[in-house]
Amino acid sequence: MSVNVKLSIPFILYLIASFFSIGNLFAIVLMHWNFIISGKGLGSFTILWFIGYFILSVVLWGIAFLMERNWQWTIVFWISVLVPILLFTFLPVRFYIE
Repeated sequence: MSVNVKLSIPFILYLIASFFSIGNLFAIVLMHWNFIISGKGLGSFTILWFIGYFILSVVLWGIAFLMERNWQWTIVFWISVLVPILLFTFLPVRFYIE
């Protein structure tokens, strides 16, 4: 028994862009969890890491948005982008080598 699911190119692009953004958030938190808990904050290269994946995911989102405007996926995507930005705003960003 198969499920008939309509997978369009914009839907797949929205999905990939959102997964890149959410995956980026999880990677940042997992890699820096010990530093966040100990109060050291985030590493200085974390912002560069975020910008790299942010550019990739925004390009994918932009293509999908131009092809088909889906406001639910747009909201999911921008919330997943906003959370790391809030982390950078409220957690200290320091240069450290350990």
